[in-house]
Amino acid sequence: MRGSRASARSSFAVVGVSVTLLAVLAALQYRWIARLSEAERARLEARLDETAASFCEDFDRQVARAYAAFSLTAPDDDAGLTRLLGDSIRKWRVSAPFPELVRDLYVIRRQPANDVELLCFDETVRTLSPCNWSPALLAIRRHLRDPGPVSALDEELPGLVLAIHQSPAAAAGTADARRPPRDHLIVGFDLAFITGTLLPRLSDAHFGAGDRLAYAVKITPTDRPELVVFSAGPAPGSTVGEADATHLLFGLRAFPDLRGAVFEDPQSTRPPPRQRRPEGAEPRQDLLDQRPPPPDQQPPAPRDRTEQGRWTLTARHPAGSLEQAVASARRRNLGISLAVLAMLGATTLLVVVSTRRAQRLARQQMDFVAAVSHELRTPLTAIRSAGQNLADGIIEDPERVRSYGLLIEREGRRLTEMLGRVLTFAGIRSGHQSYRRDLVAVPGIVDAAIEDCRLVLQQNSVELEVKIDRDLPPVRGDAGALRQVVTNLIDNAIKYGAAGRWLGVRVGFRPTSGRGEVLISVSDRGPGIHRRELPFIFEPFYRSADVASGAVQGSGLGLAVVRGIVEAHAGRVTVSSRPGRGTTFTVHLPAFREENRELDGT
Repeated sequence: MRGSRASARSSFAVVGVSVTLLAVLAALQYRWIARLSEAERARLEARLDETAASFCEDFDRQVARAYAAFSLTAPDDDAGLTRLLGDSIRKWRVSAPFPELVRDLYVIRRQPANDVELLCFDETVRTLSPCNWSPALLAIRRHLRDPGPVSALDEELPGLVLAIHQSPAAAAGTADARRPPRDHLIVGFDLAFITGTLLPRLSDAHFGAGDRLAYAVKITPTDRPELVVFSAGPAPGSTVGEADATHLLFGLRAFPDLRGAVFEDPQSTRPPPRQRRPEGAEPRQDLLDQRPPPPDQQPPAPRDRTEQGRWTLTARHPAGSLEQAVASARRRNLGISLAVLAMLGATTLLVVVSTRRAQRLARQQMDFVAAVSHELRTPLTAIRSAGQNLADGIIEDPERVRSYGLLIEREGRRLTEMLGRVLTFAGIRSGHQSYRRDLVAVPGIVDAAIEDCRLVLQQNSVELEVKIDRDLPPVRGDAGALRQVVTNLIDNAIKYGAAGRWLGVRVGFRPTSGRGEVLISVSDRGPGIHRRELPFIFEPFYRSADVASGAVQGSGLGLAVVRGIVEAHAGRVTVSSRPGRGTTFTVHLPAFREENRELDGT
């Protein structure tokens, strides 16, 4: 008993320590995952911001290339301007990474009385000719009519508005070297090429993830965000709140690698001519400021022509935002971690339960050995004493000799039943027990079992009440094994229900949705079985505390053998008991009918 209590305390201690450790591990796991999530969110935000900035930079680089290629200083005559435009567009077509970006070239010329004239440049024949104003160019026309600086970017066209400066020689002979430029060059970009080719390529290069984009990318005019210039990528789950990354593009910015003559004519092997810098002039500091300084004057400091982007790039995670994506990943990781911890806890609990069950099974086996040894010793002692008295001639009275013979026969039968029960249980547990599959009549089996127990019933003064329906369908099985089932149930009822001095055996039929069942019930009016004991009474070696401490001897195998045999015959055993009212065991066997022959495998 002390060993059992110590083992129980140690098991509870192991469970308590395991639960505590799992709780601590869960708390540490929660904090660790929270920190990892914050770090991951910061890393993803920084990476996305860098990616978006690189996207905008690559787009603006192409704008800067066009700005550098078409920032011209031309002679004052139209022939020289036409020739310069033709050379510039030819070099662009053969050298630019995206030559399709530039679609049209226009020259806007100031006229007297603040009027302006539009000239279209024909790239094929290299001519300048008057043309009509398009709606997109009318806004530029209004700006050029007004005095003041003109923006180099136009998002409506879209394109560039570049002043065409006079060459130093032409400007030196003018009355005012600082007069506004007479001509402006309009570089019209191909919007279809931008939205259909350039922006998709940049999106794939910067936001691509295999065969799709990792983020939802959208480009809108900065001053009109309701208009969408370009969109790509998966549709975000939610557009509420700020985007994960926002940057400006379609702006002018300086790129050091684009300074100077960056567009060479691959058809020419001569180096480009170098323009002589006037004395006292500062070298150019910005590719966006290419107007030459006035001659014979100290040039002013270079102006910053950098302009903010006219378009806005927004990138958003498909989950709605990076924060939502990281929160979802965090919940998923927490769920996985909790599942792992739950599995660890369940495993620990199963180990403890298995250990306790193994200990209980070992204790039951020891009790079984003790009980079998006791039960074997009792009949063997009686047989040896009776045999010794008979052998020594102490008993000479024929009547007493007969009673001694009956004692030896009874105890021998008891030994045979005990050994048969043990052997049957061993065969059931090993899986090697085989049964015949004959058609047997249940009433005959029950009659034979009652006859086997008749002497024990008389010795214990138990009243027997039998109700058997003789008109029953047969069952398929082993008659000897089923007879042992009924015998065990009757013997069990005599042992544990003898105080009631009554035993009832009933055999009947109950129709079911299938073939029907033959029912064999054995009832007693003994003390009954407590409700907490019912789930365990069919386990091998199990004996309740009340029974084990009483005078009733047994091995705890009878009901285990009954269940094993009945289940081998495709049946089941049920029990109903009320403390102080007795117990009823019922065997359910599937009935055999001629129309169900195929179901029985015959």
